[in-house]
Amino acid sequence: MVQLNFDYLEIETLTDPSPREIRQIGAIAENAFQRFGHYRDFIASLVSKQGVITGLLVDRSEDDRIVGFLLLGLFPEDGKFIADVLAIALLRMYRGVGLGKDLMEWAFALLNNISLRKRISEVRLTVAPDNERAVRLFTRYGFSFDRESDLGTYPSGVKAVYMKRTLPPEPLLHDEK
Repeated sequence: MVQLNFDYLEIETLTDPSPREIRQIGAIAENAFQRFGHYRDFIASLVSKQGVITGLLVDRSEDDRIVGFLLLGLFPEDGKFIADVLAIALLRMYRGVGLGKDLMEWAFALLNNISLRKRISEVRLTVAPDNERAVRLFTRYGFSFDRESDLGTYPSGVKAVYMKRTLPPEPLLHDEK
């Protein structure tokens, strides 16, 4: 296994995606989500959509190479907003070392800030229930399976389900996980 130098890893919010950034995000998505179908172009297209906020995990020691991302969507519903973790992915060599946790921390800090201006009632995401590593990460952040959702399958035939977390009316504090 390659030794990672965490001193050079930073999470930044993508504001104006360049073609290079879109290509890198697409390549990570293609690798991370190949079990579920062809998501390269779909995920890459989401980064430019209104209402989608992208957090990039960048390795400064590798010419600002994107090594992971989290896409967070905000969707209006009945006078409040639903936040949706649309995708979270890391390059293979960066998995299993706590960086998914860092991306989730970024997302909840952002939601905390947004909730000062807009009411966010819940955060949801779609996951394959047999993706144990992802389910463990999401459960750690208070997500639980939505027993009422039947999303069917991803394009590849893998079962897809919602997990969600209801948010309190007040902004979250960092120690409330």
